Amino acid sequence: MVGKAGTLVVIRGNSGSGKSTTAIEVQQRFGRGTCAVVAQDVVLVATTPHALFYSFDLTLDQTLIRHAGRPLAASIPESTMRQWYRGWQPLPFVDEVRIDADWSLDAIVDRIYRDVVAVR
Repeated sequence: MVGKAGTLVVIRGNSGSGKSTTAIEVQQRFGRGTCAVVAQDVVLVATTPHALFYSFDLTLDQTLIRHAGRPLAASIPESTMRQWYRGWQPLPFVDEVRIDADWSLDAIVDRIYRDVVAVR
């Protein structure tokens, strides 16, 4: 997502962790005219004056619970989710905000919103 002032927000995590849900809520907070959501499974290097990184750190069980509530749960079985799960994988070259299961969706969106506004 790129904020009005050119702020890149990267949201990472295992499949089913809540990345897309969070991105959609952040976009709604900023408004569609000021925040674009680009779905990518690969972190792209971008030339932007500001980049903020957030990463979900959920156990496999927490991930499976979240996945069970998604429409894709019917077509992606638990066994596949188990194969895809990689656990916490921090990026060694950036400071990331670590998001665990204790964070509510509202708390995550509020944090991202405040961080983006602070760097404008």
